[in-house]
Amino acid sequence: MTWSQNVNKTVLAPESQQPTEDVEFKDKLALAAKISNAEALEPQNLAEAKSHLDWLLWEKAIEEELEMLKEAGTWELVDAPKGVNVVGSKWVFRAKKDATGNVIQYQTRLVC
Repeated sequence: MTWSQNVNKTVLAPESQQPTEDVEFKDKLALAAKISNAEALEPQNLAEAKSHLDWLLWEKAIEEELEMLKEAGTWELVDAPKGVNVVGSKWVFRAKKDATGNVIQYQTRLVC
């Protein structure tokens, strides 16, 4: 598509089509709704994950992640010595989806 800038408006090549503002607005609303639905599936923290109806699936993903970290020798659970500043961590939740938007895998990561 070729175009040039006019003083008052953008002029498109005759073979191209410019969508109306109404179509662009509806597309933006649809995209916002889709993003909102996708984010709603992914808890922001562990407490929120526990309140979801699919908590058992998130819990299974957490157990799998912990087992993988344990097998890799990534960490071991110990009592913190007194007076030591401990680095915090949090769970990150991701729902992997197929092309139609159906959740096919629950993924978690423990990040520091």
